[in-house]
Amino acid sequence: AKIWIQHSAREWHACSTLRGHTDALRAVAWSPDNSTLITTSTDRTLKVWQVSRGGGIWEDAAELPPTASLIATFVGHGAAPTRVEFHPGGSIIVSAARDGEVRVWDSRVPFAAAEPASHSQRVIALHVRNKDVTTASAGEDGAVKVWDAQSGVLQ
Repeated sequence: AKIWIQHSAREWHACSTLRGHTDALRAVAWSPDNSTLITTSTDRTLKVWQVSRGGGIWEDAAELPPTASLIATFVGHGAAPTRVEFHPGGSIIVSAARDGEVRVWDSRVPFAAAEPASHSQRVIALHVRNKDVTTASAGEDGAVKVWDAQSGVLQ
């Protein structure tokens, strides 16, 4: 994965390259405070990266280029995770895979917190609501599932 900085309306520059996955990348998501980036790959892992500039958190593109450090690797999906989102609170991550499996992770602990909702086919959309931990997933099986990401209970 590469982190790009926009220098003008038409000019972008790659400033950091994240290396760690052993296969093609499938999805990326920023944490709500822009301090953490998560990547998913065909290698069936999610990787959590701390992104910073110098000693602080990256917020302004006019500052020095960001650097990224790998802080966690999540393993547990049986197929490649193709969707990923952070909960607006910042520590909960929801991922969905090609085989229809949806998993909830705590970014502070490198293992799956819950497997609340699965589809019989690939998940094509995933959304975490801003106000609470209500999450929706849509699959090629024609189902939309709405559930609480912390408890795993379907609503």
